[in-house]
Order: sequence, then C-alpha cells, then structure tokens
Amino acid sequence: MERQRQLEWEKQRCQELQHQRQREQEKVLSLKAKNQNLSIELSQLNEKVKELSHKISETRLGVSGVKTTIDGMRSTRDQQMADMSALKTRLKEQNQRLVSLGQEKARMEAKNRMNSATDNANQEQVAIAFSNKQITLKQMRDRLNDLQKE
Repeated sequence: MERQRQLEWEKQRCQELQHQRQREQEKVLSLKAKNQNLSIELSQLNEKVKELSHKISETRLGVSGVKTTIDGMRSTRDQQMADMSALKTRLKEQNQRLVSLGQEKARMEAKNRMNSATDNANQEQVAIAFSNKQITLKQMRDRLNDLQKE
C-alpha cells in the first residue's frame, strides 16, 4: 500500500511536473512571440527614426538653401540701396547744378539784353557817324574836283 501510494504520488508528481513543464513551455512560447513582436516594433521604430532623421536632414538642407537665398537677397538689397543712395546724391548734385546754371543763364540773358540795348544805341551812333563821314568825304572830293578843274 505504501508502495502504491508512493507510485501514485510519483505519478501525480510526474503529471504536475509535466503540467508545469507545459506551462513553462507556453510561457517560453509566449515570451518568444512577445520578443518577436518587440523586435518587429523595434525594427519599425528604427525605420521611423531613419525616416525622421532623413526628413530632418532634408529640412535642414532646405532651411540652409532658403537662408542662403535670403542672405543673397539681403546683399542684393544692400547693394541696390547703396546704388539708389548714390543715385539720389548724384540727382541732388545735378539739381543743384541745374539751379546754378539756370541762375547763370538768367544773369547772362539779362546782361545780353542790356548789351543788346546798348549795342543798338551804339550801332545807331556808328551809322550816323559813318553817314556823316561819308557826306564829309563826298564834300571833300567834290571840292578837290573843283580845285583840280580850276
């Protein structure tokens, strides 16, 4: 009887161990499946990290390009502003010169008008004097002719 109890106990122990072994194997399978799922998830996350890193790199490149373009635009703007400032200065100088020339022209025209009026009077006097001298010359020739005839 003791032997039978011993055998039953061993049989029961064997079944318990088998059940425990089966549970452990199920746990191992479950852990393997979980490990595989985690590996897949890790792989997906790594792929996503690569993707995001690539996008970040492209974005940085784009930002760098835009920054370069903006810097170029700034230098172009600065150059154009300098050119515009130089042109404004030149325009101001030309306007001052134009005003100065206008004033000089007005002075010269006034002087010419005065000289013209004076010249007209002088021309009249010269014409009268010339006419008088011609009359005198004619009279002297006539006299000379008369004297020669005598």
